[in-house]
Amino acid sequence: MAGSTDPTTAVEKTAPNSSAALWQAPVFVLGVGLLVAVGLGRPLQAPHNSATPVRRELQQARRLLDNPNGDSIQAGKLAESVLEEKDKYPGATGEADLLLGTSLMRQAAQAEGARAAALWGQARQRLDAADKEKISDRDRARLQYRLGIVGYHTHDKPEDVVCRLKESIDQADDPVEGYTVLTQEYLNLAKPDLEAALDANLKLRNLAEANEDVLAAARLLGGELELRLNHPGLARRVLEKVGARATPEIKAKALRLRARSFQDENHWAEAAALWQEAKADGQRPSEVLYNLGVCAERQGQTDEAARFWEECIQAGGDETRPAALALAALRLKGPNPETALEMLALVVGKTTPSEEGAHPPADQPAVLKLFQEAGKTYLDKHNYDLAVRLAESFGRVGAPGEAEELRAKASMEWARVRQDEARRAETPEAKQTAQDAADHLFRQAATAYGAASELSAKPADKAEFLWLSAHCSWEGRDLEQAAAKFAAVLHLEAPEDQQKESPYIQRQGEGWFLLGEARRRLKDLEGSEAAYMKCISYPTNYAYRARYFLALAAVTKGQLDGAQDMLEQNLNLLRDDPDPEAQEMSLYALGDLLYHRGNYRLVVQRLGAAVKHFPANPEATHAHYQLADSYRQLADQDHLDAKLDGDGGKAEETRDHALAEHIVNLTNAKVEFQKLAELLDQPEGQGLLKTEEQVQVPFYYANCLFDLGEYTNAFQAYQTLAGRYAGKPQSLNALSGMVRCDAALGETEKMQKTIEEMETLLPKMPAMAREQWSEWLTVARKPIADDK
Repeated sequence: MAGSTDPTTAVEKTAPNSSAALWQAPVFVLGVGLLVAVGLGRPLQAPHNSATPVRRELQQARRLLDNPNGDSIQAGKLAESVLEEKDKYPGATGEADLLLGTSLMRQAAQAEGARAAALWGQARQRLDAADKEKISDRDRARLQYRLGIVGYHTHDKPEDVVCRLKESIDQADDPVEGYTVLTQEYLNLAKPDLEAALDANLKLRNLAEANEDVLAAARLLGGELELRLNHPGLARRVLEKVGARATPEIKAKALRLRARSFQDENHWAEAAALWQEAKADGQRPSEVLYNLGVCAERQGQTDEAARFWEECIQAGGDETRPAALALAALRLKGPNPETALEMLALVVGKTTPSEEGAHPPADQPAVLKLFQEAGKTYLDKHNYDLAVRLAESFGRVGAPGEAEELRAKASMEWARVRQDEARRAETPEAKQTAQDAADHLFRQAATAYGAASELSAKPADKAEFLWLSAHCSWEGRDLEQAAAKFAAVLHLEAPEDQQKESPYIQRQGEGWFLLGEARRRLKDLEGSEAAYMKCISYPTNYAYRARYFLALAAVTKGQLDGAQDMLEQNLNLLRDDPDPEAQEMSLYALGDLLYHRGNYRLVVQRLGAAVKHFPANPEATHAHYQLADSYRQLADQDHLDAKLDGDGGKAEETRDHALAEHIVNLTNAKVEFQKLAELLDQPEGQGLLKTEEQVQVPFYYANCLFDLGEYTNAFQAYQTLAGRYAGKPQSLNALSGMVRCDAALGETEKMQKTIEEMETLLPKMPAMAREQWSEWLTVARKPIADDK
């Protein structure tokens, strides 16, 4: 191979950024323009016997073109004059076309822009014409060479130019020019021939006539080629020969290529030393600073790396984006990952709209990966605000819907944090503030998930994001949106086999239940019942809750039997499929329904279980009241009297059982009322019962004490109540209880005083109370009168 035959050659591997672009146009344009002018001064061989006027004109044209300072325009005119009379001199046409084409080449080499392009085109026409005519063998060899040079400038296919130059390079007007163009055209092939290009470049470097300017550019290109052929050691040897007389640009680039060659071999210290040297020359500071940062980071010098990358960003240039990306990655792993956000925004800010489309930048996968890592880091560290801000930039690089998903996740998790703050708040104001913030964040999450659903291409993803959007609307108490989204997602088509799978069944059950809940709270009772009915068709725990709300709806409609049946069904099913929340709801609801239906024995059973297993329920205090009152009702003396008047044959047995049951129920009532009374006497007990019930509790407690024969305790309880309600109608209830206790204890004098106190209070009471208690006092005085 050409690259391995000479120890002074080297090869370049394409570097990952713009600094490794092959040194092509600047050197070639500079060289070829001069070389064409010089090369065309090589003598064109003239045939002997030049006596005719035509021959004299052609010889004069040759002499002008042979002279580097000759008048190429005049030479062209002489050749044109011959062509104008080509019918008279057909044998001279080919030579005249060759001379005219050569004249135009020299003029093109000295022109610029559109003028140069036009002259190269005209030269091509004359040389093509010459190629079709008869000319000398010497001229034909030179013609092929010049057709190659002109073909380069007129953008012939590189393979055609290579073919012409390979065959004629030994007859080149100027080998420096020929090997320069040949090298370039090997690189311009659809599949660049690096070996052949390096071989041509080596021959160029070995030409005795190549001056230092040519050699400097050739050595730079040779080093690049060796790097591309993965010969870093040879590349450095060639690049080190770029002398002090080279232009600053070439010297600086050679130095940067040497540094990169060490860097590509992971020789970070050697690369860093050369990059530091390159930094001093001031050429391409952005590239130099970026790579100094890379070398420092790979050597564990993270602070130095960060400093270099920050300087690189300040300097601007093509390396701003990779520097920002590297600095973002470094900061993301550091103690303050939030500082990476600014760099990530800068990364996408350096992406042009065209790069975002069909031709994304080469580092796009790395950028995407870093954004994904940043999103996960911010979520894991609960930096939700940063995650939401990151999503704004993420949209420039992520897949459709990916940034929206990140924004939604961050907002949703942030909302749950605020929701928890609301639950733990110590004041109503703090609770409301936190809950409002949670609602707002849930709604933001719902909007983001909705956008992700619209942007996603996969049906499964669209459905998932729509589901999450509906859920967030529900949690954010945006009921109308929640209802609309749940209705939409529940009506999405699903494959038949999927409909039999547990995840699908669970989601359908939950979705229909939440749709029912949203509609119920929106007062769409008919719609909610339809959703609940759909929910119970799926065997999930949500069916128990749906059946619970259907039962409540039935109660509202007066369908008490149906409501009771549904709640009983729930509890029966829950024995084999426990769901504490559903069981709690059903027990409390069923107990309340049974209480209002007067089925006290079942109330005791259901509410007894409810307050035992679920004491924290908001309805627990009211349930305790209903439970205590049910015990009281069961122990009512009228019930006992009815039982004692039963079948004579079983009278004694029935009386004993009834009496025992009476005592148990009465005792249970006393215990329940006592607990309630103690709770209601505390500040936290206020407002847990209706006012009427709150008044009744201590009286019922005192009554239970009396009925159990605890007369002294009962008297104390009544006495306390008399003081609490002094001057109010309730005081008469308390005083009457004291009378009954005194009577039971045989305290006749005390009883008489209490009756007198009641008589004193009676005129001050409302008319209805006076009438009621006048009759009671009349009866109460009789035993006393009889005793007298």
